[in-house]
Amino acid sequence: MTPTSPANPLPKQPRPGRWGSARLVPAPPTPLPPLLFTLLLLLLLLLIGASALIDQANVERQFTLAAAMAGAVVAAALLAAAWPADGARVPLGPLALLLLLFWGWSATALGWAVVPYLAHYELLAVTTALFAFAVWRSVAGSPNDPQQHALYPLGGFLIAAGLVMAGAMLYQYFSGVLPRGLFYNPNSAAGVVNMLWPAAAAAWLYYAAQADHDRTRRSYHHLLLLALFVMLVAATIFGSRAALIASVTAMLTLCAAAAYALRPPRSALLTVAGVMVAALLCVQTANHFDLGPGRDMADRVTGLAMSPASNQSVRLALWSSSLELIDEAPLLGSGPGSFWLTYPAIRSDADRSAGFFVHNDYLQIWVERGFWGFAVVLALLAATALLFWRTLRAARCGALPPGAATAAIAAFAGVLTVAVHALFSYPLHLAAFMIPVALLLAELERLAPQRPLLTLRLPSLRRPLPAIGAVALAALLMMPALLMALGERTTERGREAMAAGDYESADIAFNTARQRWPWFDAPWLYQADLYRLLLHGLTEDEAIDAGASGSASIGNSENNGSVVAINDGSLAMATGEADAARRELLTAAFTLLDGAEARNPLRPQLDLLRGRLLRDHSDLVDGDPQAAFARALALDPRDVPTRLAYAAYLARSIDDHAAAIALVEEGLKRHYVDRNDPIRLLAAKVSLYEEKGDVAAAATARAEMEARLEALLPQEAVPQRR
Repeated sequence: MTPTSPANPLPKQPRPGRWGSARLVPAPPTPLPPLLFTLLLLLLLLLIGASALIDQANVERQFTLAAAMAGAVVAAALLAAAWPADGARVPLGPLALLLLLFWGWSATALGWAVVPYLAHYELLAVTTALFAFAVWRSVAGSPNDPQQHALYPLGGFLIAAGLVMAGAMLYQYFSGVLPRGLFYNPNSAAGVVNMLWPAAAAAWLYYAAQADHDRTRRSYHHLLLLALFVMLVAATIFGSRAALIASVTAMLTLCAAAAYALRPPRSALLTVAGVMVAALLCVQTANHFDLGPGRDMADRVTGLAMSPASNQSVRLALWSSSLELIDEAPLLGSGPGSFWLTYPAIRSDADRSAGFFVHNDYLQIWVERGFWGFAVVLALLAATALLFWRTLRAARCGALPPGAATAAIAAFAGVLTVAVHALFSYPLHLAAFMIPVALLLAELERLAPQRPLLTLRLPSLRRPLPAIGAVALAALLMMPALLMALGERTTERGREAMAAGDYESADIAFNTARQRWPWFDAPWLYQADLYRLLLHGLTEDEAIDAGASGSASIGNSENNGSVVAINDGSLAMATGEADAARRELLTAAFTLLDGAEARNPLRPQLDLLRGRLLRDHSDLVDGDPQAAFARALALDPRDVPTRLAYAAYLARSIDDHAAAIALVEEGLKRHYVDRNDPIRLLAAKVSLYEEKGDVAAAATARAEMEARLEALLPQEAVPQRR
């Protein structure tokens, strides 16, 4: 019995909804030729790979790679816009408008963000994803295209990318290395593969549902099951519970959607489910016998079921603290990208994570972008689900070709894996996820049975004036990203010169970095620290008269604004007076610290540096070093350099060894990601007891330190599991 026989009547056609009629979107007037279309897709996929190289879980943001990523997307947009002779058209549906709204809110957040440069970085990532969405909507054809089938145009690329990523992860696993691909966190790598395997599962169900599928082609398409198996194994090999939950949720949704819209044989649905079960059994076997650095999934799942509170104590602590941050700014948030700086001040001792992310993207969006940003994301999820449901209804009643329905199922399942994974991790804050999610959303909107809400018609870029205008607009859009990259790179050169003792080059580099990207606080802070180092050499005996060999004037404009110039390690001062030079350097250092604080008031290093300057040069400046150290420690109680400097000040400047020892002991009660931090605190405790003259207490602290050192030695000799 066929689906169109009288005994199996079709459901009613979907009625026109609020977002337009159920008719298919017409194809663009001038579709891209296959070769150019392929090159454009490869460019976007290479872009995604480049974005994965960005430092995803570290405070050291790689702005240079972010600028390269944005440049590739802008180039793809120009290529897509220039190809149609009569001008490109970008149809915009509900998902596009909600993405635009999210981008607009992120841009508005620059006005109140606590740390503006991080808000700029996050805006660049959102802009890049939005451009990727627009490029795909402008180049992809209509779902009624005769070439439309399960693997065209996006499915084949998704499967190929998934196999490459899965192969790299499995190679790492069996080599004894964490299976994390190009990421710092294996859970992120698993999330990427999770996003890609639905294309293989949906395509195989599509071919299984075709009645005219001959045996030869059927055998060939069975390779899709092998690809599905490999990707599922890679996605779960590390033992990530978030990846497992996302995989199972996506598989159940995919099978249900395919059964409703494609109507494959029941045996095909059972086969796909069986592939997942087989993959999970293989993963469990490999981890049970320690074939690689994975974690036993059965133990992790049963442990979660038996004692969920204790097994999720880290995430629960993170989520509870994030609610405190939401209470501080519920409507607007603290600004995009600022969580890792606002969190340390309220961090719970139960939290043993690195503290860079909430491990729940929805809560973090609320923390950083306020309720309105959170509401836009929820609206985007709801619109995606509604659009997918309308697509399934259209496919079931024959208004949408089966190939288009298959592509929509794969796209929605891929987005769903990320949405579920985001409940326990941070994929929506990584560009390597944002760009492919934008492509999948664009594909889902393209296939939806509705008219676009509006269509942007661009002028033909084959004419000189529009082409010049487009290039100028692209350059204008790229300028912030370029300045970010130049500022970061110049700051790194300054740090390298500072470490090598070339203080003059470091001073010039930091000045240049501040001019290139004024929002970045790092060069202001490093330059202030540079002057602190210079101040250690400014004693009256070391003063060199102006005009001597290697001398240079203070504030010489020929030195690019450098406060001092140093040659061969010798310092030259125009006045010849050490105190005058010290006072000038101190003034410059405090001015730089004020500038850094205006750009980022949340770094504890600001007040740490202030405290050191006030402590070391109390004869020239007024201020309370203890108050500065206390402010720095309040911003991050786990910052060990601040705690050590504060303790040293209490013991040696005001002779309060008891308070210093108490401060160190309070720090030892906390958990540290760096295993060397407790050793440094214990070493300080030993030193303080020895200075106090308490030999017995010093011996006890030394024994504790040696015991911790011995406990670390075996762990350093073997590869560590996370």
